Amino acid sequence: MKSSLIILIVLLTSCGLLNAQENKNSSGGNFIYPQFHENFSAEESWEIHKQAYQKQLKAAGLSESEIQKKLIDYENEKKLFIEKVKKQSEEAALQRKEAEILRKQAEEQRKQADILRKQAEEARKHAEIQRQQAEVMRKQAEQARNESALERVKAEEQRKQAMAQREIAEKQREVAAEQREKAEEMRKLAEIQRKKAEEIRNSFENILSKNLEISKSSTKIDPITINIEKKTTIYFSVHSRLNSGNILIEIFNPKGGKEAELSLEHKQKSGFIIADDFSKYTNGSINKTIADADAGDWQIRITPKQSEGNVNISVGRYIKPATDE
Repeated sequence: MKSSLIILIVLLTSCGLLNAQENKNSSGGNFIYPQFHENFSAEESWEIHKQAYQKQLKAAGLSESEIQKKLIDYENEKKLFIEKVKKQSEEAALQRKEAEILRKQAEEQRKQADILRKQAEEARKHAEIQRQQAEVMRKQAEQARNESALERVKAEEQRKQAMAQREIAEKQREVAAEQREKAEEMRKLAEIQRKKAEEIRNSFENILSKNLEISKSSTKIDPITINIEKKTTIYFSVHSRLNSGNILIEIFNPKGGKEAELSLEHKQKSGFIIADDFSKYTNGSINKTIADADAGDWQIRITPKQSEGNVNISVGRYIKPATDE
């Protein structure tokens, strides 16, 4: 309110100076311009000035009609001035409202700017956290890359080892194939021998059939005696199979002469072998036919040494009697 009144006084002063100049020219220089005070309104100031103005006009010796004419002009100027002041006051009020709106907008913008500043600070902190997380992830990725490189080296080493193992397995497969071929040859040979033995059995009478189990505790085995009553052809079939130790099998005639022997020693095989009878056991046989065998006691002597296995003995006599000498 005080600032508005000051503006009004300035405007009135400007207009008053102009009017005073004009009246001075018309009234001979005795025009008194109203003095405005902040304690009085514009109308009150003009009213006070009007009374002083009338006195001044009377003192100047003007007639009543001239004074009335001057007062009419005075009132017109007052009216115009007050309207102008009101208009300027309204414009000032409008400007104050606009200024207040601008101030509020500026305050709102300041608040928005403060919010944006806080958001920017929060975004900066968040970006810093993300940067730190990205750095951690980068280090983890670097570590994973290094570990992957080590894994690749290990995988390459394992691949080489697997290749070497495949080569070993291929060699073992070849050895196994050779052993299978040998086993097949032995099987065929055994089949031939079986057929021959079958033929012999068909022409011989079995006079002894015995199967002995040999253990490591067996240190001495009594001789096996076969009594031949008269001279004839006899057939000895002795088969032994060991999985440890060694054994000696001998055949003696009635005169004490050695007719045949079999010596076996089981040796533990090393390396890759096929788990079958030909690899786990040591096998050996005596297949001997003695024509015109002397009559008397024939002996089969078995001497084991830390051996474990079995001995199968079969003795046959030719069915057709031999001619006595």
